[in-house]
Amino acid sequence: MVTFTEREALRQMIEYIKDERSRLWDEYVKITTRLSELDEIDNVHPPQEEVKQEPMSLLEAINVHNQVYGSPDEDTDLEEIIEEPQIKKRNSEIQTYKDYDNSKRVTKNNMKNSKYRDVQAISKDAVVILKEAGRPMRTKELIAALKNVGVSVHSPYALIQQIREYEPRIERVKFGYYQYR
Repeated sequence: MVTFTEREALRQMIEYIKDERSRLWDEYVKITTRLSELDEIDNVHPPQEEVKQEPMSLLEAINVHNQVYGSPDEDTDLEEIIEEPQIKKRNSEIQTYKDYDNSKRVTKNNMKNSKYRDVQAISKDAVVILKEAGRPMRTKELIAALKNVGVSVHSPYALIQQIREYEPRIERVKFGYYQYR
């Protein structure tokens, strides 16, 4: 009597799946090649006409198409329907885009109007505020001082935690009090 462990059974199952997959792949390749052969036999390709390589306007392209394949409506005047698109030139002094390199891109985004805060700059402001106080400040006082400087304080406790990550010398003296050492 032969006994299998679960590990051996799983290995045999993997080998079976690999063999089955390779067999199915071979059948897939045979079927797709036969289909492409049948497509080549059934399809009669029309002779290709030489394509004009020079650029043309939209109106010219439609007229060439209508000459080759026929127009759906002979009495419609295409010049009245289709207007040539105006090419817009951008002012290179205002915007510069060079290969999508954002470091060279001119933007008018100000951090005060942004939804993200510049925590590194805010931490410097907090250091100045705490140094000027010269004593441990309550969280409420620190937040009010930051608001006076113009900092958006929509989540004060998260902001204080982020400030402390940038400035490790800002320490919590006790619950609700912070100082700069």
